Amino acid sequence: MPQIEEQKLVVAKHRNFSEHLEHEDHICPICREIMVEPCKLPCNHYFCCQCIKWSFIKKTDCALCRAVPGPEFKITIDKEFQEFLQQAYTDEYNIMHAELTQAGMLNEEIFGIQFTVGNKHKLIENPKKANSSNKSNKHQWTVFLELAHP
Repeated sequence: MPQIEEQKLVVAKHRNFSEHLEHEDHICPICREIMVEPCKLPCNHYFCCQCIKWSFIKKTDCALCRAVPGPEFKITIDKEFQEFLQQAYTDEYNIMHAELTQAGMLNEEIFGIQFTVGNKHKLIENPKKANSSNKSNKHQWTVFLELAHP
């Protein structure tokens, strides 16, 4: 743990990484921190994997240009860009990695389960009449919850 404390001292005066990094493309446009787990969208914009996942909960489009990724798109870490960031900004990267690890926020530590929720409808051919009235219900609705296939 002392190594992390030393690294924090090195970067403490540069806590706003966006002012310290050489290129704006090396920080996440959503959280404004160095990307520890960068994810590249089909429109070529980069975000932290966790940031874009949270963003996609509300609206499935790029937070910068509003391009909508196709249905085949999966959020994955761009390992090549991740390695570049780790080498180019070692101190900043290691501090953010330690913070995300401590918070349990790294993509590799989180798994998601996708569900499909909906309902099914069927018309009943010979519906029974209700006891108290002369009306009948011709509809049968069934709610379902299924695991979505990856």
